[in-house]
Amino acid sequence: MDEGEPVVSIITSLYDGDEYIHDFLQNIVKQSIFQKCELIIIDANSPGEEHIVIRSFQNQHDNIVYERLNHDPGIYETWNHAIRKSKGKYITNANLDDGRLSTHIEECVNAMEKNSTISV
Repeated sequence: MDEGEPVVSIITSLYDGDEYIHDFLQNIVKQSIFQKCELIIIDANSPGEEHIVIRSFQNQHDNIVYERLNHDPGIYETWNHAIRKSKGKYITNANLDDGRLSTHIEECVNAMEKNSTISV
């Protein structure tokens, strides 16, 4: 893996998430290794205005990738689209209405790095 490549790609499908987007982004950027991650948000043609909040976070974090699709292919195809764009050694999904402890991703990476037999 190149030094500039992210360790973790965090993929998120977005649709009708105005209610959750701000808190979601606040939670994700507080991950202890967020600077070693990329957050890929795929907007499945949401009717909301989430892009305004996302753009404000992108101004502060250059590792947030946002792409809006012109149709809603469904959550799994949206995730697949994000996976195809991902550059991380590891991939995790993050749902808009979920929160994580600030050390969650780091602890998962550490566990996988310490035990090469883990296959998730």
